[in-house]
Amino acid sequence: MLSAVPGFMGFQTLKTIITAGKNVVDIAFFSENPFDLDALARKKGVTAIVDCGVAPGMSSVLIGHVDQLLDSTENILIYVGGLPEVRQWPYDYKAVFSPIDVIEEYTRPARYVENGHLVVREALSDAELMDFPGIGTLEVFNSDGLRTLADTIDAPNMKEKTLRYQGHIEKMAVLRATGLFSEEPIEING
Repeated sequence: MLSAVPGFMGFQTLKTIITAGKNVVDIAFFSENPFDLDALARKKGVTAIVDCGVAPGMSSVLIGHVDQLLDSTENILIYVGGLPEVRQWPYDYKAVFSPIDVIEEYTRPARYVENGHLVVREALSDAELMDFPGIGTLEVFNSDGLRTLADTIDAPNMKEKTLRYQGHIEKMAVLRATGLFSEEPIEING
């Protein structure tokens, strides 16, 4: 089976599939720890391959492969971004997966590993600029995409950063700060 539901449904969907005794590949990015379902999967004799999208997913597979080839891995730095070929105002972005999960990239704290310790920072933090020939200058920020890599790869430094067109961080920070990404109701002028 393939599970490709929005993140808020991901953990329970995965648990239901495993409980049914079905093997599964899962691309849903949910906040719960997928390793919490390991004992259930073993009990059911099920293989569950999680975090199997682009990033996390293909990036994790490539890192795992290279890690096995090396004597040791010291630094992992993942840059990921789904950019539209044609920029359109106001966001200069096209959601290439569940829009609710895109919003979580801007609200869920970014976890990374630094000097062997788990570090948690605000999403959109540590902005920097990177130049790409033929594309231009992009802004880069911390995002929470290491997921299972933080537990399965023994490297003292691991980080994922997301790429967007310039100005995107400020737009998303404004929407977040005004509460428009919150699940809590907002009262405006009564």
